[in-house]
Amino acid sequence: MYARMIIMMLISLYTARIVLSTLGFDDYGVYQVVGGVIVLFSFLNNGLSAASNRFITAEIAKGDFESGKRVFNVCFQSHLLIALIILILAESIGLWVVNTILNIPESRIFAANVVYQLSVISSIIGIINSPFNTTLIAYERMNIFAYLAVFDAMMKLLIVYLIQVI
Repeated sequence: MYARMIIMMLISLYTARIVLSTLGFDDYGVYQVVGGVIVLFSFLNNGLSAASNRFITAEIAKGDFESGKRVFNVCFQSHLLIALIILILAESIGLWVVNTILNIPESRIFAANVVYQLSVISSIIGIINSPFNTTLIAYERMNIFAYLAVFDAMMKLLIVYLIQVI
């Protein structure tokens, strides 16, 4: 887990510098502001993830596999519902904020909308993925969790490389 944290921190520091130099000051600011709008909607997922973690871990401790499956299914369905709510909010209120309230240069509106839609998709995938991560942690499969996190960081590094090349 420490190696995961160090690798992810180094990749984050490197990618932030490269993205800033590649996109430029204005476009990087647009990227950060648009991503911040998505973060506002993710607070719903944080509470649900903590509750899912508690209930899945409690069922694993009991040792009742069938009950654990039911709890996981309820958690998964709850995360799907939250993902749907966030999708509706993001595509209505969030999109309105990006297009009308945020001070984005007219020439960058299209790029901001593309980044916004990709951020929404990424957020929805993260919300739906949350019960699976919770289950990995509850079963104490930290090596798999660490490998997935490093894979995620490597994919971000690949995207930064592609931004530079393209």
